[in-house]
Amino acid sequence: MPHNVDLPTHRYVWVRDSYIYNNPTGAYVPAVWFGISSHPGRAFGCHVLLDNGATIIDLPLIALAHTENPKEEPCISDAVAWDSFGWDVQVYEPQYLCGLLTWMLHEDHQSHMGIGDALFAIDWVNNGWSNYPQQHKWLWVIAGDDGNLYAMPQDRLIFQEESFTDNFRKIPEGGIKRQTAIWSAE
Repeated sequence: MPHNVDLPTHRYVWVRDSYIYNNPTGAYVPAVWFGISSHPGRAFGCHVLLDNGATIIDLPLIALAHTENPKEEPCISDAVAWDSFGWDVQVYEPQYLCGLLTWMLHEDHQSHMGIGDALFAIDWVNNGWSNYPQQHKWLWVIAGDDGNLYAMPQDRLIFQEESFTDNFRKIPEGGIKRQTAIWSAE
């Protein structure tokens, strides 16, 4: 039952100093993001090593940026779609999808809220939501074109794969069907 997990690949990021220092100056501190934690009812936490050697755990995703000069800090409810479902979390980096240009959608699943690159997905297991097909979704971490990081479910993302997605962003009227069945061969 992992509560803390490593990222598939560490990431070089910048941390807003207001999240890590008692006397912030508005600077962005270089860091290495190496892991996440899951606490039920809280946004997942980010574990980083700062350039001064200090480690900080359980930072909210909005404390991090993937560029040194990101645009305005988003509020956590806009940047992270939901809180952790439970203690048991996994991080998955599908090679085919990671790095693809990704269009992020608002909660209405129609209007566009930004674009970015897919980094990896977070998946909770062994809880009531994840065990229920209608509720089980990966939470993708996206490096937004504004320099900020976002965590969005796959049903609010459209991936652009140049060699395959001819009808990029053309979702049929009524949207994508959510899975409702548990499939079993026995």
